[in-house]
Amino acid sequence: MTQHDRMVWHFRVAFVVWMVCLTIGTHLPQDPPVENPTFDSPDKLLHFVFFGILTFLFMCSNWVRNVGFLWLIMTMWAFADESTQDILPLQREISSEDFIAGSLGIFATLCWYGALRPPQLRTVKESVQNTLSSTKNCMAIAATGIVLFCAISTGIWFGSVEFFDKQESDLAMALATIVSIGGALMLLKRMSGVKCDFLKHKKSAVLILLGTILISVAIILKAHTVHVDKWVLAMLVLVIGARCAWAKAL
Repeated sequence: MTQHDRMVWHFRVAFVVWMVCLTIGTHLPQDPPVENPTFDSPDKLLHFVFFGILTFLFMCSNWVRNVGFLWLIMTMWAFADESTQDILPLQREISSEDFIAGSLGIFATLCWYGALRPPQLRTVKESVQNTLSSTKNCMAIAATGIVLFCAISTGIWFGSVEFFDKQESDLAMALATIVSIGGALMLLKRMSGVKCDFLKHKKSAVLILLGTILISVAIILKAHTVHVDKWVLAMLVLVIGARCAWAKAL
């Protein structure tokens, strides 16, 4: 088995595990809604992030290499996942907002398809592949992301309740997602020994990223939720903006 094959195998195992966990999580019986819940779940943002992760793992599993088919398969899965919640006796109903959030998470992830394909990134791609061919490295990177996500989301949520007497679940979820992904990528960079010499236009990329962050913050502060949750829309803009910044930096 080559290093590439081992890396792909790791992604396939992770995809199956995550798919099972996500399916169980979305099909747990739901309690009737109450006026002041003990925990105000960031439901829409959860769908965006978790279906985005599922799509990333599926994309890296190399079962399907056409981005159009990837999008179709994952969107159909998101629809099936939402539909079966209403069919089964789970006290859940079909939510178009949940499906839209999950679909946007799928789309946002697929925007990064081929991000390491440019010829100048060949060495980077090989280094990352060699790193992820090790089960130990994959476990360490996954554990880092999970620990950071849990610690930051829990800390922000309890802090908002303790100091402001208000649940900031969406803020906790968004910041935890960004920091945990960043932390996992930094660890991957360190393990693989990748240098950033290939980034030729860093200033332009930073300007794009800063502009994207400002737009995302403006959406959170000013936008009104209609069919798309404002936090989902802000995260979508941030992911697409980061992809544009990456392309510009090369």
